Amino acid sequence: MTDISSQFFVASISHDIKNILNGIVGYSQLLSQTKLNTTQKTYTNSISTCCIQLVELVNDVLDFSKLTSGKATINNECFSIQEIIEEINAVISQRIKQKKQKLKYVISKDIPEYIISDKQKVIQILVNLISNANKFTPIKGRIIVNISLLTKTPANPTLEFSVEDNGIGITQKDQEKIFDAFFQVQESVTKNGSGLGLAICRKLVELLKGEIRCESEKDQGSVFTFTVQYDSYEKFEKHVQNNSISLDGKHVLIVDDNMDNRLIIGEMLFEYKILPIICSSGKETLRMITGKRYPFSCALIDICMPEISGIELAKQIKELDQEIPLIALSSLDEPFDVSHFEHVLLKPINKVKLIDTLSKVINKTDITLHQLNPVNQIVPVTITPQPVKILVAEDISYNLDMLVKMLNSMKYKDVTPVLNGEEAIKKIDQEKYDIVILDIKMPNVDGIQVAEYIMKKKEVKDKPEIVIITASVLEKDKETCKELGVKFFLSKPFNMGQLRSIMNKLVYGGSPPSALRTRETALIAK
Repeated sequence: MTDISSQFFVASISHDIKNILNGIVGYSQLLSQTKLNTTQKTYTNSISTCCIQLVELVNDVLDFSKLTSGKATINNECFSIQEIIEEINAVISQRIKQKKQKLKYVISKDIPEYIISDKQKVIQILVNLISNANKFTPIKGRIIVNISLLTKTPANPTLEFSVEDNGIGITQKDQEKIFDAFFQVQESVTKNGSGLGLAICRKLVELLKGEIRCESEKDQGSVFTFTVQYDSYEKFEKHVQNNSISLDGKHVLIVDDNMDNRLIIGEMLFEYKILPIICSSGKETLRMITGKRYPFSCALIDICMPEISGIELAKQIKELDQEIPLIALSSLDEPFDVSHFEHVLLKPINKVKLIDTLSKVINKTDITLHQLNPVNQIVPVTITPQPVKILVAEDISYNLDMLVKMLNSMKYKDVTPVLNGEEAIKKIDQEKYDIVILDIKMPNVDGIQVAEYIMKKKEVKDKPEIVIITASVLEKDKETCKELGVKFFLSKPFNMGQLRSIMNKLVYGGSPPSALRTRETALIAK
């Protein structure tokens, strides 16, 4: 079997597995909401745990297949070390808390403010290594992540990362094999996993032109160290400057109650031939947009402003004009509602990063800015839904039934199910829907074709919000959805928390469909 056919085979099999897992995860969650005794609850929780482990196994096999076939690519971007730490903590913090461990980061002072490398691959390596440290370190143990500058020569500037734990350690004999595929330490405290994690780490490190090694003693803990070559900030600055040509003459709205901030950002934009229009308050901004004097390509909005906050202002702007992309300017340490924004820039604003972000947002060249990725957070039921009209298209009958039941359990009662894309188009022509949920792979007419039909045939005021659901692992599917303007992409198997998170964003957190603003706003009784 050739590498291409092998990779296609793995992708095809994983698609089928994820579809089946989606049904198991969904129905087990629906079952857990019914009246169960203690033993039954334990069983349903165990089903969910097994599903999570199986999904991780499938993802490991896919990653390994892609890396070994030479199909993996580098996607360089500019980022700070602090950014990757925040993303790692979002993924790993719950596991650390469960074992009451201490996770500490030690960062050298000579680390550059920004580096250019494949951010997601660096995060994937670190998450894998920290997860292993968490797994093989006892309760109340410690994990230390050291990040230092190994070399800063122009030819090959290199960072060194190490993950140190005080866990069970690894014998000298096993250290020689731990980076081999499917190898697991025989005396491991747990047999969970594929045995591919460290093999994947090694492949990713090699892709980033680095090296990985392990130092360990049995019962004394382990230290995994890897290096990553990166491009200089100056090289990135030239790249951004070249891209900025597309922004010449664009009108960008700056909203900030601080005069110094307005002037500084305005001068940054002038330098790149962008035309800044400055407002000092929310009221002034709304008058400016209502007047339609300038064709704004983007708006930069300070989050902390008196009278009308940046968050509330963003909501009101979207009600006036959904087409203006918004970027939040924030100095807040705690999270805030970002559902109306395409991106967030932290103060103090870096000029080159500002122009790079504007380029990506205005030209829609970065998929991550459009929320087209799996939504993972679990959101509790805190909102009583508004009466929205929903169409669900899914060709697998048990997944369709499960989706309808999930939405019903969230108090969304007006849900129309169809088994294929042709039926979906017929329904869309006959009735007006607020939200359309589409499986990406359906016979004859698939979810992408239905989304294309909606985007081409519907007026802006009549377009429903679209959610794409998929078990596919192909990047081209995401790219196609991005080009269509689809903002929500839910990967199978998903849970109720993930679906609820998207529904909350669509109905309350994001720009509501026009139909929601004209409908009667009475709430459905619980």
